[in-house]
Amino acid sequence: MLIKKRHDIKCPSCGKIFERELWNIVDKRVSPEVVKQIMDGEFNNIVCNSCNTKFHCEVPFLYQDLERKLIVTVLPETMREGGEELKKKLIDAQKISGLSEDINRQVFFGINTFVRFLDQIENESEEI
Repeated sequence: MLIKKRHDIKCPSCGKIFERELWNIVDKRVSPEVVKQIMDGEFNNIVCNSCNTKFHCEVPFLYQDLERKLIVTVLPETMREGGEELKKKLIDAQKISGLSEDINRQVFFGINTFVRFLDQIENESEEI
């Protein structure tokens, strides 16, 4: 499943507010090209209509890799403060969702932390 949602975005350079569709749910099995965007640092990158500044827009998104029995919530880095409580609530909510108990549920703050995690599990699977 892949879902994009419209968001109001404020350009960090000129301050103009505009609307864009950004990914909110990414499924590795359905769209490996979006996973490549994540790994290449191109995921949810946008260009301002007004000043042409290219920047990464951090919005929460859900990543699923059901082959690995993995569901990850990626939150903006700005939510890290006080985030341990939020992390626990999100994992508890995922458990209630009716998914199998053997699903590995993770929460990351900031896409870079998530990319390092993905890189690590990809490298581990290559070694096997």
